[in-house]
Amino acid sequence: MLQEKLVTTTAPFYSKVLSLYKRAFPENEIIPIQYLLDTTQGRKFKAYFNANEFCGFASYIAGKRIVNITYFAVEEQQRNKGFGSEILKSIISEFPDKTIVVDTEFEDASTANNAQRIQRKQFYKRNGFSEVPGAYRWQGETYQLLQFGPPITINDYASFWKGIIGKSWFEEI
Repeated sequence: MLQEKLVTTTAPFYSKVLSLYKRAFPENEIIPIQYLLDTTQGRKFKAYFNANEFCGFASYIAGKRIVNITYFAVEEQQRNKGFGSEILKSIISEFPDKTIVVDTEFEDASTANNAQRIQRKQFYKRNGFSEVPGAYRWQGETYQLLQFGPPITINDYASFWKGIIGKSWFEEI
């Protein structure tokens, strides 16, 4: 079973989290790390360890009905060992009555990372997530929502974000 620890700038593992964050996400998706560390809006930022070895992290925001996993990554050498699924199960069990939502880039054969996009979506589906009808654009990219738990709509997702930051930050398509 993985151990979880809150991520802070003073945590001894902070540099590992920051390094994985910068490696795991495209430049257009990276936001200043202080937003992930800000707990005032219901955000949690946790690192996960297997016998003191850093495995990955998850950053998520919990609202009344929805929990949005905004950033989630597993170290390359720790992949395909079940740790990603274990992290998801941990978050799901923390919020048994809420819908857990992740967003994935749309599959696009013209992109360099299309195989990775397909793998991500398959990973979530293997872990019980299903597609939310609709899509949205952010930072020039098109995303699809996947959900676990009671079904939601893209409008529910927009309302979730409006409740968190006072506005919807994406363009629904």
